[in-house]
Amino acid sequence: MHLVFSDFRKGSAKVRLDSPEDAWYLARIITTGDTIEGKTMRKVAVSETATERRPVRLGISVEKMELGDGLRASGKIVSGPDDVPLGSYHSFQLAPGDALTIIKQDWLGYARELLTEACKPRRKPVLVCAFDKGKASFAMLTGAQVAHLADFASGVSGKQFDTGEKGNRTTGFFEGLAAHLSALASRQDPAKIVLASPGFWKEELKRHLTPDIDGLALYATCQGAGKEGIEEVLKRPEVAAALAGERAASESAAVERLLVAIAKNIAAYGMKEVGDAVDAGAVEELLVSERLLNDDAVRELMRKADSQRGSVHIITGDMTGMAAGGAAGAGSSGARDGAGGGASDSLASPTASSDAAKKLDGLGGIGAVLRYSLG
Repeated sequence: MHLVFSDFRKGSAKVRLDSPEDAWYLARIITTGDTIEGKTMRKVAVSETATERRPVRLGISVEKMELGDGLRASGKIVSGPDDVPLGSYHSFQLAPGDALTIIKQDWLGYARELLTEACKPRRKPVLVCAFDKGKASFAMLTGAQVAHLADFASGVSGKQFDTGEKGNRTTGFFEGLAAHLSALASRQDPAKIVLASPGFWKEELKRHLTPDIDGLALYATCQGAGKEGIEEVLKRPEVAAALAGERAASESAAVERLLVAIAKNIAAYGMKEVGDAVDAGAVEELLVSERLLNDDAVRELMRKADSQRGSVHIITGDMTGMAAGGAAGAGSSGARDGAGGGASDSLASPTASSDAAKKLDGLGGIGAVLRYSLG
């Protein structure tokens, strides 16, 4: 994402989308009630009986957002040319190449941080592998995105594995896994490869790795393979340190800090407890599930905590459903005229919840690490 200009004192920032991942960030930065302005296509009357689609510049008050092939934002028109009626509904279909201005009443710290993160140069992905003897699970971590890849499994000890290269077959699970890692690394060009297993299986795999793969490897411990193993790896402190700046790891670490604080009685969770803690000025870290972002009461708590210099973290799901590209090209802010009537204040997304998000949702979707115990 490219930041064209910003004037946070006046509540506005103009951005241009550069990649499909930018839609994910905008879906968390923009909340209901914000105004977005940009060029779009809309049907306009050219005679009493005919209409045609023309490029126009419109502003809408956002009521609903949906992630899919890009970001679709819908709401009532609040600004535009004279021949477009104010108060009618319009939808922006945002994709790479599109530009828009976001106008907020308040740009809270978390929204500015997300915008800054989205505008940073793209980092190489991190390949994560959780394995035991006979099975390995893989995920690709890119910023906020956790894309789960196909498992690699052994039916019986000594089974042959096809590594994808014609005629190149090796025997033994760890030899096959090492070859599979080399093939993945060749295609994905990761910055790091996190290899995690129970017991001493890491040492066994290390014996079969090529020097270039071993040089990228970060070794960690987990209970086993599967999606649960991947989630466990992302919470490991040594992994979080190595992946500093990667949102998926930082969110898992934030939820773990909340759980530790709950055990020590220096935390609050649920709307009532967190509201009391914010009123007392006791919140050091506020964690909010993304599903509550458009709740007015929650946003007020976020504003108060931010004004008290508490840090605000948005805990999101993973981006499995957003991994595919295929977004439209430049200037594709299409629209469905009149769409969105009666839209609910919700963010619809095809992504699955991460382990961190599920844990926070189990606590009511909102929690706080406190500066001191409230008794």
